[in-house]
Amino acid sequence: MRRRGHDFGEEIVVENSGRVGAVTKRSSRNTRKVLVIVFVWLATVVFGISFGLYVGWQWPQYNYRSVELSGRKVMDISVLIDADAPVWDSENGVGDFVRKSHSFDNGDPMRVSILERVSVHTLTHVDANSHFLEHDLQTVDELDLNTLQGRAFVVDLASYISSPGSSHSHQMTWEFLDSLPEHILPRNETRLLFRTSASVQNLLQKKQFDRTYPSFSLSGAKWILNNTHAKLIGVDYLSACNYPDGITCHREFFSQSTILLEGLNLTAIESGAYELRCLPLKLAAEGAFARAILISL
Repeated sequence: MRRRGHDFGEEIVVENSGRVGAVTKRSSRNTRKVLVIVFVWLATVVFGISFGLYVGWQWPQYNYRSVELSGRKVMDISVLIDADAPVWDSENGVGDFVRKSHSFDNGDPMRVSILERVSVHTLTHVDANSHFLEHDLQTVDELDLNTLQGRAFVVDLASYISSPGSSHSHQMTWEFLDSLPEHILPRNETRLLFRTSASVQNLLQKKQFDRTYPSFSLSGAKWILNNTHAKLIGVDYLSACNYPDGITCHREFFSQSTILLEGLNLTAIESGAYELRCLPLKLAAEGAFARAILISL
């Protein structure tokens, strides 16, 4: 202190005032920091709740399930069939397809459901050769179970092709498939499951049929048959082949007895190798509903 005597009190006042001002500034800065931390925390909580509600709202139809079994992850890649599920070339979805022939409401001692007006090609299903080959009478019950079980590779093309887009952006053509590197599309796998933008855009959750779904063109089917060892092809929408001219594409696959597994839920599945287990209903028909799971290796 440079002042003495009667100035001593004044100096103390001035000095204390300075200290109070400094403390006040620090307190103000600390208050702002606390407010920022609280705001970030609240924003995080709100985002987490909103995202959880969004996922819960977005995925009810997929009914995605995953469990652990002996240290391995088991993922259900089948899609729930309900009235709002999409069906081929329709804007109205499946509609009411379950009728109760017996119910407790009617005084019956049981419930009995009867399926009506629902195609065997609804959502997750398997196609047999007789679907498009007139003189090949192979039905689903005759398919080789060995092909439906075993190592499968998920080919993630979600960032490579788009839907909707230009008239060719959503098709897997010979040129497009041939341009993919081996680590994206391995050539020596027996079972290939294609995850496309249909999974990202949740097309199987939309009641209205989407004509721009990613699919194989005829040349793409020929590329698969000529350049890979695949005996089973899986896709994440209602058909492996392009709309509306998919007949020749299907016939190309079936000419080599390639099994088509269509309508898969690959939304949460990453690229890579898994163990596939697929069991279609044992129907003497050209197609059948299927339950399919992937097991981590």
